[in-house]
Amino acid sequence: MNFWLLDRFKKYNTKPALIGVWGESSYADLVKLVEKIEDELNHLAGKNTTTIGLIGECCPASVAWLIASERLHHWVV
Repeated sequence: MNFWLLDRFKKYNTKPALIGVWGESSYADLVKLVEKIEDELNHLAGKNTTTIGLIGECCPASVAWLIASERLHHWVV
């Protein structure tokens, strides 16, 4: 997955990426969330690999946490 996935998401921009009871989230929204989470994870963990427990539904925040964690080589359980 790594970096090519976000590049692909940026090409789809305003198209819907996720649709659910919480509403609709575009690929651009998802990219912003992933980048925000990556910044937060870099601040918290630095270059150290860590294990992250992810509890949530299939919603934009959970998907963004999963993608950001993988991109930074963290373990998600």
